[in-house]
Amino acid sequence: MTPIAQHPAAGERRLRALEAVAVVLLFVATTLAANLFQPPISHRGGAPWDAEGYVFMARRFAEGMPLAGTAPFVHRLGTPYLASFLDLSDPVDAFRRVNLVANACATLLLWVWLTRFVARPWIRILLCGLFVTHWNGFTRFVFYLSPITDPWALVFVLVGLLALDELGRDSRAAERPWLLVLLGGTVLVGTLFREFVAVLGVAALLARNPIVLGGDRPVTVRFAEMLPFLPILGCGLVGIVLSHGLVTATNDYSFAANAWWFLWNKPPATYLLAWLEMFSPWFFFVVYDWRETMRFGVRHQAMLVFLAAIAGISWVGGGHTERFVLWASPVVLALVGRALERHAHALTVPVAALLALVTILVGRLFWAIPDHPPTGFGSKLLLFTTLGPGTGLFDLLTFTQTASRVALADLQHLAVGSLLLVWLRSRRAQAPRREASFQASTGSVA
Repeated sequence: MTPIAQHPAAGERRLRALEAVAVVLLFVATTLAANLFQPPISHRGGAPWDAEGYVFMARRFAEGMPLAGTAPFVHRLGTPYLASFLDLSDPVDAFRRVNLVANACATLLLWVWLTRFVARPWIRILLCGLFVTHWNGFTRFVFYLSPITDPWALVFVLVGLLALDELGRDSRAAERPWLLVLLGGTVLVGTLFREFVAVLGVAALLARNPIVLGGDRPVTVRFAEMLPFLPILGCGLVGIVLSHGLVTATNDYSFAANAWWFLWNKPPATYLLAWLEMFSPWFFFVVYDWRETMRFGVRHQAMLVFLAAIAGISWVGGGHTERFVLWASPVVLALVGRALERHAHALTVPVAALLALVTILVGRLFWAIPDHPPTGFGSKLLLFTTLGPGTGLFDLLTFTQTASRVALADLQHLAVGSLLLVWLRSRRAQAPRREASFQASTGSVA
């Protein structure tokens, strides 16, 4: 008998399943490699700086003690609460286990998110690979510094963005109460893990793209489209109130004072380098495709607001700028994927090799995160990242590098970006000639 032809939808589902398996294998391979080759930071027993505050809070939860600690870390209740259910005789291991679950969820959610904007499977797999293999990405970083709260916060961000996108795509979505409840709950609970999740409440006001450009007026704001989402903004505010009301800060901390200090003391070159460190060289596809990127922002205003808010927070939020920038990765990677799809023809073998080399260096794919303080001595080479036996963590973080090294690193990234932009422009100029040559060879009429 002749076999029945397979339904296209079934074939597409099979390909999608294989793609999901590929993404899972990428995550598992990166996790196993980090577990084998990434030593934890030795400073203060593996829990320095903010990590010390999170471990302290986990112990308070486990012992049933009043919730008091150092601000702002005391307000980030979620991850310490989850870690308190595990054996805190080794708190670093407890936080690592909790965050490994978050990393797995975030990787799968990112892939689902990308399927909504990027059509080509190989590009989605590439973007997920960039996300999980970067040294500053949480998949690797939690093996270096485990007591952090960002991995679970990113999970809530991805769930919230997926809900926002669904609300924006379907005019009847706002009539589905469960979707609004999901979004509100995500914002409220997520804010208890990390305060910046409340930004989703602001972004929700623009879920239905209420700002209209052109027409009788240059700009028209349809406030009626924003009203159904005011409760989501309220959920974010409630989350912030709860995160402060349930605990007692034992120090005199002011977010406004902290933000003001970083506003004036974080150099623009350092801020730029943090974004380049996280998304170069692929972000230059977005730069080249800036017109379509702006049109995309007009059609997805909630994403644009979220990206703008993270851009602001990453400047004034603290010294580890790269970690703040990573919060924007769902939106940035979606933009990269869409731009890459439109210009994939430019990926010749030499260009792809250059992009791969820079990606390997920037992400430190074959180098572990160095200890702090440095355990070795010797010369250091700056080639998109700092290499050499004397390298320490502060040689990698943009805010703690010297001004001269920041400038040199910026120049290296911008040089590669300029080459890529020139190449993309030349390929665009050659496109009409290639089309004319093709038509002539086939006898086509223009």
